[in-house]
Amino acid sequence: MINQSSLDNPVEKFLRTNKARPCPICGHTSWCSFNSKIAICMRIPSDRPVDFTTGAQGFIHFLNGQVKYSAPLITSQSTIPTASAERLDLVYRRLLKKLRLSDSHWERLQKRGFAPRDILRCGFRTLSAKKRDRIVNSLKAEVGDLTGIPGFAKNKDGDWLLCGKPGILIPYMNVKGQVVGLQIELDERMEDEKYHWLSSSAKGGWGPGTPINVVWPLKRLAQTVYITEGGYKPYIVANRLNALTLGIPGVGNWRGLIPALREIKPKTVIVALDVDANTSADGRPNRFVERYEQELVASLISEGYRVLRATWANAKGPDDAIVAKEKISLHMLNQKCRDCGNDLTYLGLRHDPQFVCKTCAQKN
Repeated sequence: MINQSSLDNPVEKFLRTNKARPCPICGHTSWCSFNSKIAICMRIPSDRPVDFTTGAQGFIHFLNGQVKYSAPLITSQSTIPTASAERLDLVYRRLLKKLRLSDSHWERLQKRGFAPRDILRCGFRTLSAKKRDRIVNSLKAEVGDLTGIPGFAKNKDGDWLLCGKPGILIPYMNVKGQVVGLQIELDERMEDEKYHWLSSSAKGGWGPGTPINVVWPLKRLAQTVYITEGGYKPYIVANRLNALTLGIPGVGNWRGLIPALREIKPKTVIVALDVDANTSADGRPNRFVERYEQELVASLISEGYRVLRATWANAKGPDDAIVAKEKISLHMLNQKCRDCGNDLTYLGLRHDPQFVCKTCAQKN
């Protein structure tokens, strides 16, 4: 197993994939990275997995120098580490206090299902392209130097800049309630990309990694924990169900959940992923997402938690189901097939309530 430290100082820097330079292994335009010799694909497995400090896992593929770049390499990446959680929390909370939520963004959040009181509690703010210099100068006067803070970088004149495209800022918090990252729901979508992290890595600054979002309800109960995806969903689930909820930035980043859960020490974990999580855009099964989901559940069971799956009839995600007031059913996943005795977790997570695996169900 390779870890991130062995890749932190490569002779040739890695580029993130985009529309101009898709991944040479899976062909996708996001999440993966590569240089002229090595690709780290987050979707296609190889016999050389690499674990990142964020909890994500990628796979190394050697390219034999076949890749031609359509953009120059980024060589000015900062070697100074990202600031501590305490420092990030201080700076981000001061930043959020200096921003407001626009009327159009308030309306967008209400349409998504947020009650007005929850919008205020969650701390969403509008990141505008205007008055950024004034905001940065005011922030510096309060918190000092912005070194190590993702989303801030210096220009060629040495002045600090606030990076990020305009949109709604979504706070990501750790188990202690510290804001350790900010995600942006973009006002202008970029292809299939709806969200960006507030990051300055492209300008020689710092990136936030892929933190999970830990949202505590008003009553801080930790016996039962919900797991879902994204930044918005955990806020809706936590506020509406009064349940501690953890949001992962993509199923492939599930490993970041385990340290948080060990700190929280719940008895029951409820997996509430979108119903189309295992389906690609063309309707075919997404085997990579399915594999990550199976690994997630298997890991939760091995940690000793009581693991259940939340299901609903028509909505896409748990937040949609809650807003639409659909009935949410819970199914135990610590089960074995009643016919063959094999662990259902490994033979297909979407089993029927009678606990029959897919293989045995096809035989009947």
